[in-house]
Amino acid sequence: MRSERLLYFFYLVSAVFVFFFFIVHNLMMHIKPLKEMLHPKTPYFIYVLDFSILMILYHGLYGIRSIVVEKKGYSKAVDYLFVVIGAFLSVILIAAKHKVI
Repeated sequence: MRSERLLYFFYLVSAVFVFFFFIVHNLMMHIKPLKEMLHPKTPYFIYVLDFSILMILYHGLYGIRSIVVEKKGYSKAVDYLFVVIGAFLSVILIAAKHKVI
């Protein structure tokens, strides 16, 4: 059950970050003067947005995982499936954001 506590801890941390990144995303992407002022001068900001995608994805997937565990019971297969789906969606979402695919 140590892994369950660790995953739940990450879930709570991601809940805090989701709120922060929601505000940052709205400021940077929907207020054009602020975007034009900060975006060229802060090249590392793109990594903050990538991290926000991963946090939002983790937060949502953990919620789905907890529903599955509640219905079917805990098993290692659920955790492995959670990791595989999360990695796949992370690659797809970040590649789509960078217009790779």
